[in-house]
Amino acid sequence: MSFHAERVLPYLTGTQSKTSAAQQIQALQTVLHECYHQRVETDAPNEPNAVRTRESKALDEGLTEYQAKRDVGPFAQHAGYGCMVSNRYEYPAAYQATAQLLAYAAPNPRDRDQLTQRLLDQRLVMRWDAVADEIVRSRLGGVVPPDPQHQRAARAALVRAMAHPNWQHLEKAREEKSGHNVAEYTRERLDAAIADIGRHYADLPSRPYPAAPLNHEAAPQQQGGQLRRTFSRDERQPTQQLQSPVQRAAQRHGSRPEVAQHGLPQGQTPQRRGQPPAPQHGGGRPQQLDPAMRAAFAGNAPAAGATGYTPSLGDGARGTGRQSPGRGLTPPGRDDRS
Repeated sequence: MSFHAERVLPYLTGTQSKTSAAQQIQALQTVLHECYHQRVETDAPNEPNAVRTRESKALDEGLTEYQAKRDVGPFAQHAGYGCMVSNRYEYPAAYQATAQLLAYAAPNPRDRDQLTQRLLDQRLVMRWDAVADEIVRSRLGGVVPPDPQHQRAARAALVRAMAHPNWQHLEKAREEKSGHNVAEYTRERLDAAIADIGRHYADLPSRPYPAAPLNHEAAPQQQGGQLRRTFSRDERQPTQQLQSPVQRAAQRHGSRPEVAQHGLPQGQTPQRRGQPPAPQHGGGRPQQLDPAMRAAFAGNAPAAGATGYTPSLGDGARGTGRQSPGRGLTPPGRDDRS
């Protein structure tokens, strides 16, 4: 990674600044934010519940900034900067929509913290599926059978409800109100989906909920006659073994675009039930991002725009944008990874 020569690097002094504390905490938050972007690959072309479209960009940026803001205090302390607290975050709309989605999925704050850590470890396009898994546990416990096929189908229905087109470009919106509107609409859609799933299992308890895969390029994988689980809570580490992102980061070594209207276009109100179905998620050949996904993650201002792929380190502050060589499944031009 490389960082902005004026907005980030001058504040990485190893000691707390007496004159520029606000700028310093944001520089450290930038470092943490961009480190979190390095944790996982982007694509999961063989997963039926992968959301390989533009909606995943906003969730990625909102989630990363949500956790970076929470972790920057301990991170600064661990790095020798003393006691510091961030009172600011990037991507106001995406941040608010993501924070409210996490609260909906995991009402208990402790569960929410663990959910956020799990999301950061998921491939980017699979984070909606991980949120859906938490919702199945927290709001549909005892309703959806534990059978993998039932669980995957229920998650697919929930992902389709929450990853709606109003999330598209939400990371560019500068008003928190756009995020609140998207969060409210998302809650309405999830409430309706949960009610539909409950009615289905009241009538047909032995049949999986009829939800088609979101990623039609991925045929259900069979292993020993069983549908392969795309996400299994049972396979996760025990709670006491979970490490915070700050601890993991330590172990690993430790001018923004203005957009007038995004998320919900001017004069447009959220669509209610009965709206046309959202565009199908998917497309593209195996091991490659589909065109929509490639466009979503190429040439846009990064979550914090915090990095710049230039030898001089001259363009790497959150919100400024950059070009990077990409890594793994990340297409060339991904603006917030290296």
